[in-house]
Amino acid sequence: MSGRDHDKLADAGLTVEHASVVAAPIISEFPYALECRVSHVVEIGAYRLVVGEVLESHADENVLNAEGTGVDIEALDPLVYIAGAREYRSLGGKVADAFEAGRELTQNRP
Repeated sequence: MSGRDHDKLADAGLTVEHASVVAAPIISEFPYALECRVSHVVEIGAYRLVVGEVLESHADENVLNAEGTGVDIEALDPLVYIAGAREYRSLGGKVADAFEAGRELTQNRP
């Protein structure tokens, strides 16, 4: 069903509010939203890599870490769309800490 002639958000019981920094909608029921500005677009074959700058973030308290300083990814439990496969996926568990994995790889090199 196309969104051109049908309000899919209303059908799903979702509401839209205005972003505070950019001219874009935010879905009120989503626990986390980022407002971004496109910095540049890189053409890669038939695809485009869009690089942006995060200008503002909105997070419900129930997805913040214990300190309230960042998002707890496990609490957020994000859903991602895989365009090439046309499927939705959840993210798996933590694999490694950034930098630590690379440091271990370089230290164990012969």
